[in-house]
Amino acid sequence: MSVELTPTGPCLSCERPRRPDTPHAVLVEPALVGVCRSDLKEIGGRRPGPSQFGHELVGLVTHSSTPLLPVGSRVCLDPNVPLRRGTGFARRMWA
Repeated sequence: MSVELTPTGPCLSCERPRRPDTPHAVLVEPALVGVCRSDLKEIGGRRPGPSQFGHELVGLVTHSSTPLLPVGSRVCLDPNVPLRRGTGFARRMWA
């Protein structure tokens, strides 16, 4: 379950998270998620530029295809690093 930002606003999704189409990916279970002013602006349709919806999180890697982030690693998301990912407002997030 996750909250995805759509053109019409936030939408609850029960679909399984989608793995990025990249050679390496990690599945993260968010432990802490913050809501910031840019999230609120995106929800209200008042934030120009690229979407960073659901970017303030600390989580635990539960699946990994790279030795750089082994299972069990605690991670935080830097929204300024280009990364294909799902939203942090989810039970699980691929990155």
